[in-house]
Amino acid sequence: MKRRPLKLKTVQGKVDFAVITIRPDEYEAVLDRLPGRQTVVGG
Repeated sequence: MKRRPLKLKTVQGKVDFAVITIRPDEYEAVLDRLPGRQTVVGG
């Protein structure tokens, strides 16, 4: 089951790191290697 993205205000001040990429394929490749990840939207 896919989790819904979190709103930025929910995690503001609680994020350990972020992944910033240009190409979607790079982003997906990094996410494939991170267990327990969750997307945050609203930046």
